[in-house]
Amino acid sequence: MNASKWLLAPLASVALLLGVLAAPAQAATPKQVTGLRTHSVMKTDFKAAWSKVKGASRYEVQWSTSPRFAGAKSRTSSKANAKIQGLKPGRAYVVRVRALAKSSKGWKRGRWSAAATARTFALDRVRGLVRRTGTDNQVWASRSRAMSWTRLAGATAYDVQVSRFSDFRASGTTTERVKGTSAWARHLAKGVTYKVRVRGVSSAGTGPWAYTQTVSFDDARSLGAMSLALTPVADGVRASWNAVDYATVYELYSGSTWAEALARAPRRLGTGTRSVVVAGSDADRNKVAYGNPIRVRVQGKGVGSGLRTVQKAALPTPVRPDHAVVNVAKVGSFNVCQTGTNCGSDWTSRDDRVKQQVDDLDAVGLQEILPGSLGALEGTTHDSYGQGQNAVLWRTARFSVVDQGALSLTGGMNAVWVRLQDKQVPGGTTVVVSTHLNETKAEPGSSVREIVTKLAATSDKNGKRLDDGVTPVVLTGDLVADSGHTAAIKAGFYDGAAAGTSIANRQYSTVNKFATTPQQPADSVGFGPRADHVLVKNSPGSDGYRHEAWLSNGRPSSDHNLVWATVGVTKR
Repeated sequence: MNASKWLLAPLASVALLLGVLAAPAQAATPKQVTGLRTHSVMKTDFKAAWSKVKGASRYEVQWSTSPRFAGAKSRTSSKANAKIQGLKPGRAYVVRVRALAKSSKGWKRGRWSAAATARTFALDRVRGLVRRTGTDNQVWASRSRAMSWTRLAGATAYDVQVSRFSDFRASGTTTERVKGTSAWARHLAKGVTYKVRVRGVSSAGTGPWAYTQTVSFDDARSLGAMSLALTPVADGVRASWNAVDYATVYELYSGSTWAEALARAPRRLGTGTRSVVVAGSDADRNKVAYGNPIRVRVQGKGVGSGLRTVQKAALPTPVRPDHAVVNVAKVGSFNVCQTGTNCGSDWTSRDDRVKQQVDDLDAVGLQEILPGSLGALEGTTHDSYGQGQNAVLWRTARFSVVDQGALSLTGGMNAVWVRLQDKQVPGGTTVVVSTHLNETKAEPGSSVREIVTKLAATSDKNGKRLDDGVTPVVLTGDLVADSGHTAAIKAGFYDGAAAGTSIANRQYSTVNKFATTPQQPADSVGFGPRADHVLVKNSPGSDGYRHEAWLSNGRPSSDHNLVWATVGVTKR
């Protein structure tokens, strides 16, 4: 019995020892977190980082707008950093961290770290910061660079910093506040690379600095002076300019308007080219032709040397289509002002020259006319056809009528047409159209485009298209706005005014109440508005153009002049 106890005693000691060794160790309370800092602060979030704590399994991060952490929110992280999100813009936050260690009885928590602070930005980061090239008309002594960026929602201004140093230290850094989305980095030294950054500003605060861009100035030479001359040539204009010191390329823009010209990609020309012809009938580039000015801008550009820009406009010299002219007819257009404001009923008695001038024409489109008011001009010598306020009058000695009709237009207007057989040219027919448009700025040129479409789609009683691409079509009338004239030119009509010798005739067809000034002022390059036109398609066009003005002699007058042009009639 005693022997058994003696044998069992050592075994019990071993069992007790093994039981002690097998019991789980109790984790120590983790130490206090140190090194807490905030960074990468944005509009609604920031990042916090701290030093690792030995034995910590996780970390608890707590933040609040209250220094005492009232109403604090928290999250845990397995790493020594965390991103705090969902914050309010432009607010100051305090943040603290403590380490967590897991034990058999749960989590042991260390003391909170010293608090760190972070203020969220009021705005987002500015985007799209770039060095701007080829868009500025100024040369700042060749020591500046233009910077631009994307407009930032909520920003009322921007701070722009330019520095020699990547850390933007105070010495060597300039700060400028601007209202727009561009600024100049000025007074750059040759051979020095600068850093540029920008941030948005509002009454609520600022945004973070944008990612930096580098700018430098490698060549301290300014571009030389530049001049441009435009000379009318056959079917276009020749643009010529001087050699510009330090320019490495020239860029040429052209179009019927400045907006049209600048919307197209420019022609890039080497420094050896300083004269080019800009074609007025090249539909792929300009879509302008007879009677419309061609606007040309030329830019000289150099590496690091800024930009020089000059621009001008000129009328091309029209080249008539190559058709065999058999005879010419004088075709006019006259808004007689019978139905308009302050107009008289008996327009043929206003002045003896009215009958004389109209009687001298082979055909004339009439607008704002009352039916049955042609008086002595109609009968044995003339015939006419009209609907509404538009009519076509022709000399019966020269023309006979083949067919006649009217095109209904959107807005309640119409375009009267007459197909005339030239008695002097066997087989030679001409379609004369008379219209008074009701253009609106919302749809510039829409009525003319409608006329062009319907002329090509409408047939006369013999099944022949009014505009078959061969038979001359003469569009006469009051087109109301410049947009109607532009639309006709782009559709292939020829403006006889471009062949006139007087610039006044090319500029102004309409003179209000016989004054010496047009109804509207001329534009910046001197090409004023024209309402009354004689435009020709599928024909050699016009060798001459003029408008007739006369005094009213006390009788009711028209606020329009009679315009006319010679039209080539061809044998088909």
